[in-house]
Amino acid sequence: MSKISGNVHVRWDEVVVFSLFKHDSGVGDEFGLSSTVACEALFYAIHILLARSLSRSNAVSSYSVYVLVLDSKFASVVKLGGDLGNLEVDLNNPYQSVAEWIKFHAEVSFSPVEQIWNKLGNVNWRDMGTLQLLLATFNCIAQWIGPPRKSIASLAADHSLRLQKRRVECRLIENENALIPYQATRHDHGEIVEYHNNPNPSSKQGSRLKFNQDEILVVEDHLLEQRSFQIHECLLEGNCCSYTAVALAHPTELLMLHIGAHTSRLEPSWEDMSLWYQVQRQTKVLNILKEQGITSKSLPEIIASGKILHPGPCEKQSPKGCCDHPWCGTPILVTYPVGETLSSILAHHGPFSAEEATRCCRDCLAALRSAKMANIQHGDICPENIICVR
Repeated sequence: MSKISGNVHVRWDEVVVFSLFKHDSGVGDEFGLSSTVACEALFYAIHILLARSLSRSNAVSSYSVYVLVLDSKFASVVKLGGDLGNLEVDLNNPYQSVAEWIKFHAEVSFSPVEQIWNKLGNVNWRDMGTLQLLLATFNCIAQWIGPPRKSIASLAADHSLRLQKRRVECRLIENENALIPYQATRHDHGEIVEYHNNPNPSSKQGSRLKFNQDEILVVEDHLLEQRSFQIHECLLEGNCCSYTAVALAHPTELLMLHIGAHTSRLEPSWEDMSLWYQVQRQTKVLNILKEQGITSKSLPEIIASGKILHPGPCEKQSPKGCCDHPWCGTPILVTYPVGETLSSILAHHGPFSAEEATRCCRDCLAALRSAKMANIQHGDICPENIICVR
């Protein structure tokens, strides 16, 4: 990454972040970088460090360089720093001079080699290796434009305070990773009282919107067209929140409703952010398949998508905004056909027979082949993302 965007020809003193990408197994393994890759990273690091010291612009406020080293599986960060005033250059053998400077005067650090990509080429953002790359990139940018107004520690502390404040506001109790609504009553002296679920959805402030059987949901798409669906059954499993439902216009066909998390819940909860992203991502992929005319009996079909409309007046300030109603702005996706996840079937009925397992693999490969026609690659093939249609 260069400080001058759009410039193909970049000088070494203009490099902000340098990444060294190797072929498969080129970085190393969990025991550390290979000596070849380590030397190559130091080679580029000293180039950048020397170029910065000889540059007329003194924009960089640090005597250290970070090099990001990664391949299709692992990654590491190499940091080289030191005072180049101690470098005694021998013009007959400059590389030996640099090697001696690194040996006696420089500070060299290597972060552990960590896996950052899964087998499908997607980044595991919560892994330590990915965090090392992000932190190194942050430090590189800070070298050029200075430290941010708030440190990372203060940002983390502020986030924790906001999280705690929001939990207090929502009156939530965390119990076994499930957020349960807490109802304040006048029994404040230790009495055990029965808690009655309020059927009014607007009173539920939990991170999951829960709908009852026969409840009507109105979905508004991006063209502001509205369609109504009637809840049939809840299919709550893990972090997923899905329902079976029927369209009021065609009540004979059973459909799947996928409810995302409300946008107000994205900051405090990683699970809610994943749920919101899952619905948004699935909607985008299915729309691409529909636009390109790609159909397959092994792929779900999008019926409708958009946001839930709540009963009563809406006080949102803009078409894309949200009001204070807990339903307002919640994303929803309607697909066909209805099925049970593979993980649920295995949990309730045990493992597949050889014939069933073969048929499942064949259907999955057919779905992946159809998606590949639209240049779509599945990033998380797991039993929770495979549905079996009986």
